[in-house]
This record gives sequence, C-alpha cells and structure tokens, in this order.
Amino acid sequence: EAKTELATLREQNDELRVTVESMDGDSGEVNQLAAEIANLKYELETKVVECQESAAEKNRMEHELAEAKTELATLREQNDELRVTVESMDGDSGEVNQLAAEIANLK
Repeated sequence: EAKTELATLREQNDELRVTVESMDGDSGEVNQLAAEIANLKYELETKVVECQESAAEKNRMEHELAEAKTELATLREQNDELRVTVESMDGDSGEVNQLAAEIANLK
C-alpha cells in the first residue's frame, strides 16, 4: 500500500514539475504549483520514514520469533530427556512423580 502511494506521489511530483517548467511565467500559478511540489515531497519523505520504521519493526519481530523458536526447540529437547529418564527409572514413585510434574510444567 505504501509503495503504491509512494509511486503515485512521485508521479504527481513529476507531472507538476513538467507543468511548472512549461509555463509561460504566470508567477501565481508557478508559486501554487511549487507549493504543491513541496507538499508532495514532504508527504513522500514521511512515507519513506514510515516504510523504514515498518521494516525495522518487521526485522525486530522476526528476530524475536527466531529466538522463541530456538527456546521452544530447547524446551522440547529437555522434555524428551525428562521423559526418557522417567521411563527408564526403576519405579521410585516419588522421583517419578517429581519428574512427571517437571514435564507437565514444560508443556
């Protein structure tokens, strides 16, 4: 959406510039068009900043997602290790119950 808007603003800017350059010296209209060009430049710069901020936020969120996936993989591995330990125990019910509780907390 922002890219489309940026393209539209650039196109309008170019059209206004061509119009200004082709005018026969009507200073009132030239001044009006120059003001419109300045306004479009400002809007364009604002949109560029918004796009940059959005890209930075996207990168930050992707980084957080990667960290969360890594943590999840680690927890799953620990869960599997605990499950193996519980299954291989000789029936000490107190220790089994404690490990089962730890597994439940990891889920």
